[in-house]
Amino acid sequence: ASAHGKIIRDKIHDEVVLPAGPFRGAPSLFVKPAGKRGIFDRMGWQEIRLETDCREAATLWEDPLEQRCVAAIIPCYNVAETCGTIVRAATAFAGQVIAVNDGSTDGTKEVLDAVAREYPGRVHVLGWSSNQGKGAALIEAFRYVAEMMPSPIVVTLDGDGQHQPRDIARLAQTLAAEECELVIGERLAREKMPLRSRVGNMATAGLIQWVYPAAPEDTQSGFRAFAPDFVREIVKVVPAGRYETELRILLLALRQRRRIGSVTIPTLYIDDNRLSHFRPLVDSWRIYRTLFACWLL
Repeated sequence: ASAHGKIIRDKIHDEVVLPAGPFRGAPSLFVKPAGKRGIFDRMGWQEIRLETDCREAATLWEDPLEQRCVAAIIPCYNVAETCGTIVRAATAFAGQVIAVNDGSTDGTKEVLDAVAREYPGRVHVLGWSSNQGKGAALIEAFRYVAEMMPSPIVVTLDGDGQHQPRDIARLAQTLAAEECELVIGERLAREKMPLRSRVGNMATAGLIQWVYPAAPEDTQSGFRAFAPDFVREIVKVVPAGRYETELRILLLALRQRRRIGSVTIPTLYIDDNRLSHFRPLVDSWRIYRTLFACWLL
């Protein structure tokens, strides 16, 4: 990097800066990060769009009012190396961004606070000092939106890089155009998932579709868009928890026969999903316990 660019290092992450000349006019750059297994990790080549977020957002939103009516929620737990980039990018595709620091210990809070200072009135940071779980972060952010914002479409995405912020617009526009109350960003390229994720996703989807044939293919995707009325219903009836909370929300939509749509999104796993805090045994037990308990109601 020293011959053609430079590396900026700080306590939280390294940033590689490349000269613009060789890439002028190119729409994309493909990179393959080297993880613990070097170039043999399972992440594969990933696309980096070189257009600016603002320019791309302008092509996705025909009416700027549409963008301002979208609130993006980003739960964050020990993702200091990625959350800043995700939250900044989300501001180009949503009018308001709510980032929740779920008791991180790696500098995530400091990163989020710094981004909030860059975007005053646009980025809001919620959180607490000890880890409560992804579900608790989502419910707290839903409650914040329901109380503080005038009926926006809400889009949830992860802060670890699995979801591309530019897809916020696609999910929100599908929700509005198809008059849905929930839209799921479906990862259909399951062969790109780590084995533990692929097996768990297929098993859970199969069980849910057995009872609810209208269920989406990807029942565990966290990239979702919600209608305002459904957000208020979630706040009233869904208890805060961990990963099982997203399943509770989906089952609520299915039981109430709400209109559910889907949008295909890329299947991205960074360094064999190293940043995920999903615990296969404990969290899978929570999910299946929730699933069977809902069926018995």
